[in-house]
Amino acid sequence: MIVPKIPPQGDVIYLMTASPRKTPKFPEFPNPARRPEGSLPPLVINIVSEVSNGTDLALGRIPQRNSANFVNAIRAAGDRSIQVKIDCAGGDGDGALQIATALLQHEFAVHCRIVGRCSSGATFIALAADTRSIIDSGSVLVHAACRLCTPTQYEAVRRLAAKDKQEIYDSLNDLDDAQVSLLETRLGVSEATARKWLNEDRKWTAAEALERGFVDSITADMEMGVVNAETGANYAVEFTAVAILKCAIGEPSSEWATFDGVAANTVLSNGDLTATHNNSSTGGARTASIKTTGKFYYEMTVNNLNGANSGLEFLRSTTSYAGDFLLFETLVIVGTTFPGQIIANSGFTFADIGPITGLTTIGVAVDLDHAESWWRKLPSGDWNGDPTADPATTTGGIVITGALTGGVGAGPTCLFFGDNTETCTANFGASAFVGAVPSGFTPGWTR
Repeated sequence: MIVPKIPPQGDVIYLMTASPRKTPKFPEFPNPARRPEGSLPPLVINIVSEVSNGTDLALGRIPQRNSANFVNAIRAAGDRSIQVKIDCAGGDGDGALQIATALLQHEFAVHCRIVGRCSSGATFIALAADTRSIIDSGSVLVHAACRLCTPTQYEAVRRLAAKDKQEIYDSLNDLDDAQVSLLETRLGVSEATARKWLNEDRKWTAAEALERGFVDSITADMEMGVVNAETGANYAVEFTAVAILKCAIGEPSSEWATFDGVAANTVLSNGDLTATHNNSSTGGARTASIKTTGKFYYEMTVNNLNGANSGLEFLRSTTSYAGDFLLFETLVIVGTTFPGQIIANSGFTFADIGPITGLTTIGVAVDLDHAESWWRKLPSGDWNGDPTADPATTTGGIVITGALTGGVGAGPTCLFFGDNTETCTANFGASAFVGAVPSGFTPGWTR
């Protein structure tokens, strides 16, 4: 279901939600009884974020909380209790579930204090605690999973094939089923009650949260402040997801990359996001924003790439356009030699996404942690030309080991071999994406 919402700012935002499955897929979560206190000073984790503009959220302009950092800190906590302080408007649901699962698996006590908002994905984390308290002015918001869309994104969703729309609804159902399972497991409520709460989408006061059993107690208001030595400053882990940049629609954010690296025989325009090649010499454009870790999604729109090996690259930072690039890249050839083929490491062909003609947008998901990549024609092509490939599950990826050789990092690049006007425009996150960002991937390629 997709419904329009008009927030106070006046921007129209569409909310995508999913009706419950006929047969739910409930994940099983650990359900520890009251755990013993650890013998070492506690690990303190602060879950903090502001209420963000709906348009910024839809466009992926909000810095995402790195769930892996949380999980690693929790797993390394050893013989310590964990104190979680929450004043959070939400965030990535899948990441919040990973954090919640790690907390549930911890051997020693986990305590949660809600010192402001506990909304959306933050409720998953709170439910993993043995005890939960809330200040007088605090609130809790449990709601059904949703996807926010700007009007432009909504039109793109409408054009998706039925299979691609179903993938979105399936991901929303997965989160809803997980929420229901957590509420049932941790609070002992029925599935009917849990789904009623999700559908109500209503903020609870502290008293209502206590009445529903979400918290055990209400305490007097006090400022969260900075963690001090008495509460484990030497072991505190501070993470924030504060929206530093609040950009209007269409206003480029300085957070996002551009083709600001070394270009060759190429004219840059559109704020260094469009590269044009109109000569017979080998050319290209690349970003100077080089990375070695993380998972990122971006899109490239190509037109008239007619050179033999013209295409989109994920290229090692120290490799030239005309040098031994085939050794140090993963390349989707758009040109005439092997149109649509994905080539990596010394020219071996790994996949084929089909011929690319005319104005075409390519979605790219890069997993630097596993040295794999996924490419597809948008809006509805299969990842790497394989209906079973899925970056969210690290399935069917194409290697980028050559691009990561030597640990010097790599980045998005376009390569030109033709002698007519060839163009490539990058969307590194400053504009709405045509395709859906895979679960677990950061939207855009940041500086």
